[in-house]
Amino acid sequence: MKLAEFKTAGKGKNAVLVATVADQTGALDYELRIAGPTAGVKRIFSKTDFTVTIDTKRSAQDANTEVAKYTQAQTQEFAQLAKLEKTLDLHSIKRPAREPDPAKSVYVSLQRLRGEGTFWAFGFPYLLLTGWNIFVFPPPVLKLGATVAPLTGDQDIFLNSLFGPLLGSSAKGGIAPDTVVFSGPGMGLLRIRIFGFAGGLGNFGMAGISLP
Repeated sequence: MKLAEFKTAGKGKNAVLVATVADQTGALDYELRIAGPTAGVKRIFSKTDFTVTIDTKRSAQDANTEVAKYTQAQTQEFAQLAKLEKTLDLHSIKRPAREPDPAKSVYVSLQRLRGEGTFWAFGFPYLLLTGWNIFVFPPPVLKLGATVAPLTGDQDIFLNSLFGPLLGSSAKGGIAPDTVVFSGPGMGLLRIRIFGFAGGLGNFGMAGISLP
């Protein structure tokens, strides 16, 4: 799904783009929205093809297996650090991400309009300039994994509770992929921030399981 397939719901310097999304059964019960400075939205997503998989029939076991791929990436990274073979990696700290500037931020929301719980997978390539942000608002989930994979530059990822604290972050240097995961005792209302520490091209991907 490309920008040309979205309907424009806002005018002026700030764009609001809306597209209806179907699940695997063809039900048009879902919506993808993009908002932010018009020039920024076009620059970041001009060549983007958004991919969305919504599978209400997927078994709990299959859905958990898909989300677990993100957890496995973090587990493997920790296993390497725990060997203490590269102790400098334990102290490599980048400067904190600056507070987001609304003039340099775009927003992406994937939500259900009708129906109940399901499996979600969502991804897109991007071009993100230094200091810019992409905020992704996934549907309410029980479990979620998300990765940002820079192709050039250096982009980092942060996971927040929508009404609470930072739940996770990853800010490895260069084009190393960064992953965050969430598995809560209850429903998670989450916000994902992709930050352009150094501008470049990259890919974002996430998978999650909503309430049954």
